[in-house]
Amino acid sequence: MTIGLSKVLNEVAAHHPKLRLKISLTNRFVDLVGEGVDIALRAHQDELADSDLVQRRIGFTRNYVVASPEYLATSDTPGHPDELMQHAIIHGDTHVDRPVWSFRTPLLSVRLNTRIVVDDPLHALSAALSGLGIANLPEVLCRSALNRGNLMRLLPEWDAGGAHLSLLTPTRRGQLPSIRAVADAIASGLVAAGEGPNLH
Repeated sequence: MTIGLSKVLNEVAAHHPKLRLKISLTNRFVDLVGEGVDIALRAHQDELADSDLVQRRIGFTRNYVVASPEYLATSDTPGHPDELMQHAIIHGDTHVDRPVWSFRTPLLSVRLNTRIVVDDPLHALSAALSGLGIANLPEVLCRSALNRGNLMRLLPEWDAGGAHLSLLTPTRRGQLPSIRAVADAIASGLVAAGEGPNLH
């Protein structure tokens, strides 16, 4: 969960004291109807498949390849994506041991050896801040660390892609006023935090 989303949900809880929130963070596919989930926020590279769910696009967040100054002090700074194969890689998907990082401009894919594999981007951020390797992270997640100089952006001339952010709600439950209010708060809150359609 991004810091922006955590803040939004905390504000929703504060303004609606009778509202009960149950928040789950997972990379696995969640069956909203079958598991009784009212709202899902999904980051996805490809278009979502057609379904009975109501899909609401919030925006797009770019990915940056980053590492800490401490890590770069002990390793050569990569000047080309192929050189990432010689580095310690932090990857945010436990289902893939040898991830492929794709660069869109110019078009190139690189299969990498990982040092650390986690299922939460916040853990990947923490590992990168600790100098444990190079990570490919959403810009909204690493922006503060980049501004403070705790992380450095690598390969800035290469477009590392990114992810679309979409809100999903089951058709029937999504019409309930309480669910609509939470969905609207998430959408508007992330836009205000720079995690919505104004971030390109």
